[in-house]
Amino acid sequence: MTARLESAGRLFVEDRGAVRVLTVSNPARRNALDFGLLRQLRAALVGSVDDGVRCLVLRGEGDKAFCAGMDLNAVHGSHAGGAQTLPAIEEMMQAVEAAPPVIAYLNGVAYGAGCELACACDLRVARPGISLCVTPTKLGLVYSAEGIARVAAVVGLARARRMFLTAQPVDARTALEWGLVDELLPARKAWTLALALAQTIAENAPLALMGTKRALAMLGRPRLERREREEILWLQKTTFASDDAREAMDAFVHRRKPRFQGR
Repeated sequence: MTARLESAGRLFVEDRGAVRVLTVSNPARRNALDFGLLRQLRAALVGSVDDGVRCLVLRGEGDKAFCAGMDLNAVHGSHAGGAQTLPAIEEMMQAVEAAPPVIAYLNGVAYGAGCELACACDLRVARPGISLCVTPTKLGLVYSAEGIARVAAVVGLARARRMFLTAQPVDARTALEWGLVDELLPARKAWTLALALAQTIAENAPLALMGTKRALAMLGRPRLERREREEILWLQKTTFASDDAREAMDAFVHRRKPRFQGR
């Protein structure tokens, strides 16, 4: 099948036989996600099943960023704020998990929702110089139980605790040691390997691939009681509406250090 390249907004889709390459293109914002891009990604992932795609490779445009997370300018300018942001991110992450196997090619930084997105993928191939970071505590926010679980499923609870509480970047070598990335190679070799792994996966039986992915997802899912989930959701909504969260957003937009007051 001849490679087909088409543009849907800032999401580029290229088919290579049974492998589909998705490129997030928002280089001015280090490939950060806004609400439109979240919808496009979700649609492309959902559509891959009907299109007979057997494996996907997800990457960011350029060589600076895989995805810098949610575009805080978009959140800051949204009337709905967290009420719109939280479900939009979660719906896209669930689409990753419901899609055929997805390989993340980490061509640059993966921060916030970008780090969660990488962890939601089935494999991660990286080049040197990348870093991964989860940043909610810097933004005055509590992350979703599902998002924390996605990171913890990859690195373990102890390392996830360190990542979320410190909000400090994990460099490429440490990410490899922790299992946060599966392969670390020079950029050209890393990209070649990501495509080769995708082709190898695509040669396997489609029903078996989807069934195995589903079984692995169930094994890694946290078993929280309804009351615990409701409490975490309340904490999310409360922090999104807090003065500290508004201060963090304003500080980000105006490129200054936030002054948190604990309210």
